[in-house]
Amino acid sequence: MLNIMRSIFILTFVIVSFLEVKSQNLTLGLGFGFNMRNNTGVNTVSDSIIVESDGSRSMLNVYSAFMEYKLSEFVQFRSSLNLTDQLNGFTLYNYQDTCLFCPIHKATTIGSVNLNVANELALRIPIMSPIDFFVFGGIRTNFTFTKKEPDISFRNGTKHQGLAEAVNNMDRTIKPVYFNSVIGVKSDWKRFSLILELDKNIGSSITRSLPMYGKKYSFLNRTNIFTLTMNYKIIPWKYSNGY
Repeated sequence: MLNIMRSIFILTFVIVSFLEVKSQNLTLGLGFGFNMRNNTGVNTVSDSIIVESDGSRSMLNVYSAFMEYKLSEFVQFRSSLNLTDQLNGFTLYNYQDTCLFCPIHKATTIGSVNLNVANELALRIPIMSPIDFFVFGGIRTNFTFTKKEPDISFRNGTKHQGLAEAVNNMDRTIKPVYFNSVIGVKSDWKRFSLILELDKNIGSSITRSLPMYGKKYSFLNRTNIFTLTMNYKIIPWKYSNGY
């Protein structure tokens, strides 16, 4: 699914790159970069099972297409469409078990495709010509498409099946839509820009209740995301200090 979406994404914006835009206030472009997600959360479900977020995940590719609109010499509106993977790792264990090698631990990673739209206002800070610096803030709307993970079971038949039930339902907890606040800095030089962003999720959680044996248990997890992208302006407009 990710390969199909990536192909559609690239094809769409290759076509856009050949369009002629008459407005001198508008920029269209493409970007590529990396992000690193740091999830936090510790939850107790079904009385004795603890689920912990695994924290930082490996850097993942980000594919981006963006539009920038010049509102004034110092203010810019920016909207971007971004595609990336979203990996959420969890460790589960039963803290009340008294067997010889317990508590037993089980780690799982829930993979999703993340398609998000960020809308931001940027303030230009004319520090050094011909490089333009910006600070910005805004809202990111995330749409996640979660992959179904294979179910697990334990050979002993009945022991630890509560833990297996929790693991097997983890892929049902990732919210399909959630929102992040975004702050960041950007530097522009001619047709190139470098962007560093920090996302924090808005609201209580990026996950919803964990279902187990017909019941739903509170399951709260939060995330911080650092993103670094290099962008190229296909159709640029001009500031006073360059493109």
